[in-house]
Amino acid sequence: MSEPASQQPSVPEWYYVFRGQRQGPLGEEQFEALIAGGQIRSDTLVWVEGMTEWLAAGSVARWAQQIENAARAGVTEAPPVAPGPIMLPGAEFVPTGYGGFWIRVVAYIIDVIVLSVGEVVISSIMGITMGVFGAGFRGSAASGLGELSLLMISCVMYILPLMGAWAYFALMESSRHQGTLGKMAMGMRVTTLRGERISLGRATGRFAGRIISGLILGIGYIMVAFTEKKQGLHDLIAGTLVIKGNR
Repeated sequence: MSEPASQQPSVPEWYYVFRGQRQGPLGEEQFEALIAGGQIRSDTLVWVEGMTEWLAAGSVARWAQQIENAARAGVTEAPPVAPGPIMLPGAEFVPTGYGGFWIRVVAYIIDVIVLSVGEVVISSIMGITMGVFGAGFRGSAASGLGELSLLMISCVMYILPLMGAWAYFALMESSRHQGTLGKMAMGMRVTTLRGERISLGRATGRFAGRIISGLILGIGYIMVAFTEKKQGLHDLIAGTLVIKGNR
């Protein structure tokens, strides 16, 4: 009886994102050639079987030194090869490009609906609370204390919407989901410029930037339609990207 042929060692097949399109699969020699030619750089998102998510090539130990050498040599970006999207097995989130203006508008509408429902619930609870306090202190010697309590509750009612919006956007965008319910519904994630999960501090800065984007007649939001990486003013301030993809 003949012995079974020996198993050939599997060759890693790498994928990367170039101008919003997935490229690959490529063997390591081809990958090295693209690094040397400048098509794959430190901020290029890459994936190979075994990774749980896409990472910036410069953060992958296998390629970090070669990418650094290419950057020192002053290699410029080359035109793409083998263009076109390629479906990948096993990846939880597969980037397909940047989140554009209109898809982000739809995501924002969903977020506004979610926040509005939350505000109605909270306002109803606070309204009932104010009514109970008012009835309890009316006509009593402690009416002054009651008025002070009502004033404090009124102030809280004005502050809560802002705090609620911060909690919704900042906490969710810095969570493992990397996006609000609206962004998740539209298949988008908020990342750093290297494609990594953002911190709570960066998410808070992005939220503050959103306020600025709105105060200047919404121009900060409109910038999404015209910037190369679909970044609004708040993205530029916080150093973030909105990536769309498939799960």
